[in-house]
Amino acid sequence: MKRRQREQRISDFDLDLDDDLMLSRPGQRPRAPKKSGRRDPHWNRRVGRPKRSGDNSLAYGFLIFLLLAGGIYAWTQLGGTDGSRNRDPGRPGTHSPAVKGPGTLQLTSTPAAAKIYLDDKYVGDTPQTFDKLQPGQYALRLELPGYQPWTDNVTVKGGTASTVDAKLKAAYYRLRIKTNVRKAKIKLLDTHRRFKQGMLLKPGRYRVQVTAPGYIKATHEVTIRDQDLVRTVKLAKAKVFYKVRIKLDPPQAAPLARIRILDWPKPYKRDGIRLSEGSYTVEVKAEGYKTKRHSFEVGKSKKTVRVKLISPGVKLTVNTVPKSAEVKILNYKESYIPGMLMPPGKYQVQVSAPGYQTSKKWIKLVKSGSFKFSLKEARFSLKVATTPKNATVKIVEPKNTDYKKGKKLKPGRYRIAVSASGFETQHKWVEIKDRDARLSVSLKKQGYALKLRTVPKNAKIVFSNKSIHYKPGIKLHPGKYQVTVSADGFDTQKHEIEITDKPVEKKIALKPNKFLIRLAVDPSNAKIEMLQPKIAYKKWRRYKPGTYRLRISAPGYRPKIQVVTLKDKDIKLKLKLGEDLGRLTVKTSPPGAKVIIIGHPEPYSPGINLLPGSYRLEISAPGYKTVTKPIIMTEQDLALTVKLEKPLYALTVNPTPQDATIEIVDYPRKYKPGIKLPPGNYLIRALKENFRPTSRWVRIKDRNVTIHLKMDSQAPVLTN
Repeated sequence: MKRRQREQRISDFDLDLDDDLMLSRPGQRPRAPKKSGRRDPHWNRRVGRPKRSGDNSLAYGFLIFLLLAGGIYAWTQLGGTDGSRNRDPGRPGTHSPAVKGPGTLQLTSTPAAAKIYLDDKYVGDTPQTFDKLQPGQYALRLELPGYQPWTDNVTVKGGTASTVDAKLKAAYYRLRIKTNVRKAKIKLLDTHRRFKQGMLLKPGRYRVQVTAPGYIKATHEVTIRDQDLVRTVKLAKAKVFYKVRIKLDPPQAAPLARIRILDWPKPYKRDGIRLSEGSYTVEVKAEGYKTKRHSFEVGKSKKTVRVKLISPGVKLTVNTVPKSAEVKILNYKESYIPGMLMPPGKYQVQVSAPGYQTSKKWIKLVKSGSFKFSLKEARFSLKVATTPKNATVKIVEPKNTDYKKGKKLKPGRYRIAVSASGFETQHKWVEIKDRDARLSVSLKKQGYALKLRTVPKNAKIVFSNKSIHYKPGIKLHPGKYQVTVSADGFDTQKHEIEITDKPVEKKIALKPNKFLIRLAVDPSNAKIEMLQPKIAYKKWRRYKPGTYRLRISAPGYRPKIQVVTLKDKDIKLKLKLGEDLGRLTVKTSPPGAKVIIIGHPEPYSPGINLLPGSYRLEISAPGYKTVTKPIIMTEQDLALTVKLEKPLYALTVNPTPQDATIEIVDYPRKYKPGIKLPPGNYLIRALKENFRPTSRWVRIKDRNVTIHLKMDSQAPVLTN
């Protein structure tokens, strides 16, 4: 009843629609009232049907209805029924029918487009003006994603206009960032605020940076709209790490120092630490020194970081018994002087004297002080602590030496045997030099060898329920062991092995799910490529069942395409390249001439194999003309004979006088101007009557030669 009355009251709002339209539930369009007669709870009259003139029965009925309605109204005011709340004009969400005429309500908001709810019913978005509202008080609520709900009670008076301008406050929502690294650092970029899990933020876009030592930095953008946001950021582990060692100056401070790489989860060890590439800060704390922080960069190689510590120094005094004993500081370069000033650190002090046991002791020097060394005579005790405690201890070497707890022994090497029932006997060597010796021996329970033979042999064997590593022949205590056997290309198997009172040997054959493609290729240096799928081919690699397309090639051979189909077993193939090659043999004159196959990757050798096709040969020899010869190779062998010719050069002799006769001595051909001659030395002679003969040697090497010969005239012989 309450719900129906409330809807009727809201339905009287006039949202710039027809007077007969009514509002339905929030988010729905207004609907028109039914035409059947009904009663208006505010005006207590029948609506929807016009009064007809002359209908007295209707008038009497209406009068009786008014009397009854007035009585009911008075009774509700005095008796306190539920209807009294709906008619109380002073309560929120009620109207006052005493004021005549509708009112106007103007709603605006900053920002705009907020949803308007009057008495919990959606009536539109801001800005909005309602012209024909019934006078009274209304519960007003504005909602806008990303902003806090705005609520108030507004009073609409008849004949007047009410104005409401709502300033919406931005909503704050919680932001949580989850990562796969426990101690990851989260930072909000582009803002001075420090990130905290669940912090309140205004709606908007934010850049979040997540870092963790040993992981790759990740930057993500998050958008907060109208609700809390939880974002998961997964960091990828760094794959490459480099060895970093910290060296202290002075080195004696190293045993006192506590070295810590800030923001790195793993502790620093004496032999160094492995860090990924990036910037780091090392903190060194040591007694007697000032705390030092040093920043350094790790690049793509191992690194040694030197850190120099500062200290005023401390004094060292060693008191010895006897006083004549000699004092040496073994790990310090300077000789000991009583009261000497030294940097704080750990030092190994050796005190020795004739007839006494030499004493070596590490001292921790962090402040000025004295240390006392009392030397003992040269006999020392040997104490062996065993597990179990009731184990028997014997001195095996040297013979005829009994072991007793606390018995003094001479310096030397002793071989100790420790045994107990149900345990394996252990032998230990202990050396007694210049001090008492202590030895701890923990016996292992009697174990039995376990040997697993796997197919394939390189299968990995892991104990599932024990933190031990398998080795062939490993000795294990009696019990049940679960092993997992796996190998690439095979199905993993799990087995339970029980060891009782004897060695166990078992064979485990894995079922392959990948298979080998083995190709025996001639020539052996041929290159094998996987064309489909595009992956690298390896001889011992296993492949999933399917079809594979391979290409086999070698210099001087025609490539071959081989299609292989894997099903449920390995495949072995023999392939031979060059079955369609021909042999080329070139005989030259002179012998030993150089032969080159132009554009061919391999040098020529007699009988070289060539694919069918066209080739160009170049044959050359010193002192001969180079010959270029094209050939066509088929699948048959080809033999060629190439004769080289020596080059010829022109010889021109210009004699004076010009009509002199020129001859080439000891040359079969007659001289003509520009005669072509092979390289060599030639004797040229010029002859003419009444002139003295003239000769000259000419050398022809690698070019045309022109010479000038001038003849001397010969005087005539006079006779009587």
